[in-house]
Amino acid sequence: MDLDLAQVRAFVAVVDHGHFGRAATALDLTQQALSKRVARLEARVGRLLERRRGGVVLTAAGERFLPGARLALEVADQAAADALGTPPEPLRVDVWGDLHPPARLIRAAAAEDPRLTVEISMRRDLVQALGALERHEIDLAFGNATGIGGPLPPDLSTELVMSEPIAALVNTAGPFAAADRLSPAELAPHGLWWPAGSSPELRAFTDEYAAAFGVPVASDGSNLGLASLVERVATDPPTVAPVVATWPIADDRVRVVPLRPTPRYPWHAVWRTASRHPALPRVLRAVRAAAPAADPGEESWLPRGAAPSAALTR
Repeated sequence: MDLDLAQVRAFVAVVDHGHFGRAATALDLTQQALSKRVARLEARVGRLLERRRGGVVLTAAGERFLPGARLALEVADQAAADALGTPPEPLRVDVWGDLHPPARLIRAAAAEDPRLTVEISMRRDLVQALGALERHEIDLAFGNATGIGGPLPPDLSTELVMSEPIAALVNTAGPFAAADRLSPAELAPHGLWWPAGSSPELRAFTDEYAAAFGVPVASDGSNLGLASLVERVATDPPTVAPVVATWPIADDRVRVVPLRPTPRYPWHAVWRTASRHPALPRVLRAVRAAAPAADPGEESWLPRGAAPSAALTR
């Protein structure tokens, strides 16, 4: 079966916008012309969309057809760019910082794809990154989408791509110096310290953990990075601070102690549902493949709402 790519593009646009009118505007078509394209496609492959009041939803056939439709458009667009010798636009990604998983995941994706050019930014605040996405200043952002104080804007899509284990950083002369692991019951009478200058989503994660297990959090000072946090714990024996369990901390004055259950910090990928960068689908596939999986036998804790979704297949 030979498919008309204009019809396929019309179908994908309707899915992305959830509405025929908005999709027609995005493709610079009349709504009637867009509807005809979708109807002709459905005449060949079966009903893909259900028209409902206020929008459209995919049928079961539409769900099956959509991933291949996206891939067909991606391949066609890349083939046209290759034939014309058009240099690809860089994929602009906000990754927080080099210590955090998004930077590693994007480096892995770039290493696997010689066609990919990446432009990195480090806002360290997902709310700011969401604004940049909506202004088309970046194409992809990473962060804790459960900690932004509300839902994502409706024109953005997200998926939890991985979660990062959190441990306790303790002083080797402090009360937990000999501990093999720490439970919330052991931390509750003692508490945690967290710098006051942290981003809202980091603080939201810490506060939700504290509330879930009755562990008080003292907050003061500035968030000046990992070296500053290590120095605070190293020079104040009673201080216990949450850190990423896999961070490379080489200081004899402190040690990293696992927490059980293990708090896991969620990293969501967020992108514009429509007007996506052409490389985004394959980058998201590479990110998903490179993300380390949690141990299925691990007793862990995630903040509310941090659950995998099917967004990357959309």
